[in-house]
Amino acid sequence: MKEGSDVTMHLYQSTLECCGKINYNDYTNAGMLIPMSCYRDYTMMPADLYQTGCLAELTDSYNTSYKHMYSGSLIIFIIEAVSLAFAVALGVIYQLDY
Repeated sequence: MKEGSDVTMHLYQSTLECCGKINYNDYTNAGMLIPMSCYRDYTMMPADLYQTGCLAELTDSYNTSYKHMYSGSLIIFIIEAVSLAFAVALGVIYQLDY
């Protein structure tokens, strides 16, 4: 792991409750100690070690965000389409009155 990415990785690990890219073995395979951010409540107890890798957690987070964004965009599109239909209907109704 590069020095500049340590802070970012620790932030991801503590926020997403994950450890390493694939799992906590990424640190041990690189000859590094497992950082405190890989443990629930920073306890350093083996039972509190996050088992899931951050790549999987980030992918899940992205997919969830994408679904919410897609749903929100679809709802806004429907509201705008209904508004356009009402505007056209009102235009036609008032056009006939003159």
